[in-house]
Amino acid sequence: MSWVMLAAGAALSWGVYGASLHRGQVALGNPMRALLCVGVAYFLIGVLVPLAALVSQGELRNFNLSGTITATMAGVLGAVGAVCIIYAFRAGGLPTYVMPLVFGGAPVINVLVTMAMHPPKVAPNPLLFVGVIMALATLLALDIGLPGGLIDGSGELTEARTMAFTTLVLAQLFNCFNARSDRVSAFHHLFTNPLLWGAIALSLVLQVAVVYIPLLNRAFGTAPLSGGDWLLCAALASTVLWGDELRKVVGRARRG
Repeated sequence: MSWVMLAAGAALSWGVYGASLHRGQVALGNPMRALLCVGVAYFLIGVLVPLAALVSQGELRNFNLSGTITATMAGVLGAVGAVCIIYAFRAGGLPTYVMPLVFGGAPVINVLVTMAMHPPKVAPNPLLFVGVIMALATLLALDIGLPGGLIDGSGELTEARTMAFTTLVLAQLFNCFNARSDRVSAFHHLFTNPLLWGAIALSLVLQVAVVYIPLLNRAFGTAPLSGGDWLLCAALASTVLWGDELRKVVGRARRG
């Protein structure tokens, strides 16, 4: 079986994990009961299965200290993640937005940690940093729009989802200016491309339509936003531009 199929299996398993854990936790009535069940499952699959496999292969030996500590810490982090999800559900979070926040933030952290552990031989493409900023800005918009979380909001799920969607769209538009050059500031000859400005204006009109026209609200699952919400989304989205401008300034300083 190729690694792609195995990755798809992991995605399927973890995609169903959140909703199943929430349902079990509600039925059990106590997060510790749910965590105990998760622990039993980890023991059965994560201990007994590899133990039997290693014994059958005659490989139950040669555990070095470094690998043992690192792999054990990885298991601890996985268990801590399960505890965090369980208590997020207990605090009122629902799988519809808790799990997207988890699986949206995890890839960003994974890329940064992997790069720290295995530094690339060549400088990463600038789009990597833009993508990280874009993902964080979108997740923050979703968090702000929902009750609880890092920043306590008061909106409903539909409004929070609309804020995240709008932030992502606006971030892509800001990134259009970044894409004009990898080295030169986006503000250099800013108004020399009328077609770009026309495309951005059309995109904004379409986004406003998706947010305010009732028919499109139903089609896209969006809700009208206030002026303050738009300003917040624009501010978060603009971090894509400012972050890349900072990268260009540092790059020009290093090149002398």
